Amino acid sequence: MLKRPATYHHGSLREALLRAAERILERDGIQGLTLRAAAREAGVSHAAPKNHFGDLSGLLSDLAAMGFERIAETMAAAARDGDDPGACLIAVGRSYVAFARSHPGLFQLMYRSERLDMSRPALRDAVAASGRVLLGAVGAVRGEQVTPQTLTVLQAAHIASAWSLVHGFALLLLDGRLSRMIPPGADADSLLDAMFDASVLKDANLMESGESRARGVCSLTSPEGAVSDSNAYYGCGLAVATYDALHTGDGGSIGSDVAFYLGCARRFGGPVLELATGTGRVLIAVARAGYEVVGLDASAAMLEVARTKLAKEPQTEARIQLVQGDMCDFSLERRFPLALVPARAFQHVIEPEDQRRALRCIRRHLEPGGHLVVDLFDANFEALALPAEGMPVREARHPISGNMIRRRVTERRNDPLRQVLRETLRLEECDSSGAVVAREETSWALRWSLRQEMAYLFELCGFNVVAQFSDFKGSPPIYGREQLWVVSAR
Repeated sequence: MLKRPATYHHGSLREALLRAAERILERDGIQGLTLRAAAREAGVSHAAPKNHFGDLSGLLSDLAAMGFERIAETMAAAARDGDDPGACLIAVGRSYVAFARSHPGLFQLMYRSERLDMSRPALRDAVAASGRVLLGAVGAVRGEQVTPQTLTVLQAAHIASAWSLVHGFALLLLDGRLSRMIPPGADADSLLDAMFDASVLKDANLMESGESRARGVCSLTSPEGAVSDSNAYYGCGLAVATYDALHTGDGGSIGSDVAFYLGCARRFGGPVLELATGTGRVLIAVARAGYEVVGLDASAAMLEVARTKLAKEPQTEARIQLVQGDMCDFSLERRFPLALVPARAFQHVIEPEDQRRALRCIRRHLEPGGHLVVDLFDANFEALALPAEGMPVREARHPISGNMIRRRVTERRNDPLRQVLRETLRLEECDSSGAVVAREETSWALRWSLRQEMAYLFELCGFNVVAQFSDFKGSPPIYGREQLWVVSAR
């Protein structure tokens, strides 16, 4: 008596064929998976797979889509179980490797692009869904909303670093390449944990260990609490993303200076060199006025914000060159009639020798008689002595999410001997209900200088003082306001 083929309710045959194909894949490998083999494994007619998937590429593509859907669900569940953003990202990474170990055949098929039809909607949607989980986990650690439409190079670098670590580990593990590298008493899980601790992600300020990871700390401090990087603030996710909003406009420390710098460009001519160009706030305004501008900054993150702005203004972008570099030591192989150091950026050069190096390097890039404009704050000793609790809380709206950003000083130390002010700052992003959805701690250090000290410093480095003001309206020097210097190269 002939065995009657199994029957299926409407819609269940496709799932049965996918389950059968997965069993073959895990048992026999991709070389053993054909349409006939899938039909035979499912106990259906040989024509059934062709009716549902068209050809073998269609079957493999839908099987891969099923894999991406599963891994997305696995990673999302792991992310929900984490105690903080850093722990969530590590949990997502562990779940990615665990999925690969549990479904090795399916996992390897998912990344066999030459065997898959990426134009199939189900596969495209599943790949995108799994990618969104990783974007969300990285964005939470960075304190930013990360989307494919607004992705920056730095965000992409952190995502690629996280993905490369776990994907490469999974492939090496499945291929048996790690067996000789695992020392006695250890296993693959402990090796993966050690990789998280030693990874470049930690060095890139994407993940920190222990207490700092839980707080979303961006900058590093020494055991004594001293800030280790005077420019740490400008390398952090939330601080960089909200820099313009917090520092310009109502309540901002800068923003009224652009007209002054445009006046300098009209007076002294271009091209213009801007040091510590940051997000391009001044640079873009000067370029819009028709001047060629070269902007130099040490922060890749700040420069990426500038590039994002410029991408929307191709005519302005054509007059601008952005360069990553240190204002104390750079070489552009050209000279300028005007150089600018706005927004108190020169005060982040905290060592006197580095200040001299910076000014001499700038002078080498000026034409004979060329001009340099430097903005500093004038040391107000009463303000320098204020504790952290006495500093105002600054608020602004996040440019992407629209959430409220609050920045407060949590620690403040003024060293009157070295003339260096160090501050630790906490940034919090709050949603419409007031709940904190992202938090970041960072730091900066600034060297404060007296007017006569700066005059001697300019003279020592080959400049003549042309003018000095206390604001951008051209007011004469006043204690505790701005030190706005216009000097010329001798």
